Amino acid sequence: MVLASGGPWPSSGCRLPASHIPEHGCWAMLGDTKNARLYRRKVRAIYPDFDVDKWLSVVPFKEQWQKEQYREALRRAGF
Repeated sequence: MVLASGGPWPSSGCRLPASHIPEHGCWAMLGDTKNARLYRRKVRAIYPDFDVDKWLSVVPFKEQWQKEQYREALRRAGF
C-alpha cells in the first residue's frame, strides 16, 4: 500500500495515523467486536485499498509468531 505521502505511512495531514491500524486488531483479540468494527471502518474509509499482506510487509517483527498473531488479530477484526 502506498499512501498519499508516497510511502507506506500516512502523511502528517491524515486524520487516522497508521498507529491506529493495530487498534482494531487489539479490540478483536479482546473480544470487543463493536470497537474492532469501528476502527476497521475508520481504516477502510481512509485506506480503502488496505491490504493485510502489504501492511505486514512494512511492520517490523522480531519473530514470525508475532507476525502470525498480528495477522490473526486483523482477521478477527474483519480484514
